[in-house]
Amino acid sequence: MGRNTYAYPTKIYDPAGNYSQIKYRFDFGANVWAQSPAPAGNTIGKTTSRTFSDTTGRIVKEKVENTGAYTRYDYPSNGTALNTYTTIVDLDPAGSTSLINQLDEVATETLFDGAGRVRKTRTENPGSLGGWTGKLVEYNILGQVKRETVPTEINSSWQPAGDDYRNGVWLWNSQEYDWKGRVTRTRPSDSDGTEAKDTKITYEGCGCAGGQVTTIQGPSTDAINVGGTTPVTGSRTQKIREDILGRTVATEIWSLSGPSLSSTLY
Repeated sequence: MGRNTYAYPTKIYDPAGNYSQIKYRFDFGANVWAQSPAPAGNTIGKTTSRTFSDTTGRIVKEKVENTGAYTRYDYPSNGTALNTYTTIVDLDPAGSTSLINQLDEVATETLFDGAGRVRKTRTENPGSLGGWTGKLVEYNILGQVKRETVPTEINSSWQPAGDDYRNGVWLWNSQEYDWKGRVTRTRPSDSDGTEAKDTKITYEGCGCAGGQVTTIQGPSTDAINVGGTTPVTGSRTQKIREDILGRTVATEIWSLSGPSLSSTLY
């Protein structure tokens, strides 16, 4: 196949005659350069470039040509990690031009399991107690996210540090699924073991014949109910009704005491 083959759009116009331009790597069709329409008062629009590895075809750098800001990617040889380094755009003392300083690169480290799923991720957090902000993810046997931590201050050894954990233990948000892979319950990191702070989701109908009704019941809360002055304890409830094609046809929001408070039809 010769280089005169036309397989990808290189210029796209809108009805007003404005256009975006795109250039590609011939060997595997990757977008290596793009420019959006110029905003009013400008001669060129946002221009970005992308550099790919010649040996693996993986992206190694993305750059905004207008400012020089970039993100570069590093792939350790263990095959289960990705390191990214993103620059911060500084202003010169006069505040008139943007400057890019490689010393300002912010590092992010992502670790994967053998199936390519993200298990750990952390980003530099200068000035914090541990120097990093991190997050852990766990999966069940079906590959669904079982639980994940809230963003937490950590040190270089992935140990919690600072105020984002309780007694040296990570704080987790977890969720449960039904046999169709639908989320049925979420538990926040401050859950006390009861259902009071959980969000519960139930489903009526199979979603194939006659549609499906999804009921979302939020955590227990104290609030002044509509038309009343006495605090009411209850859970916010929302119902989402779908047709046989999975399209939302109606939503209902219930008051704490139960009756429908508002509804929207589609």
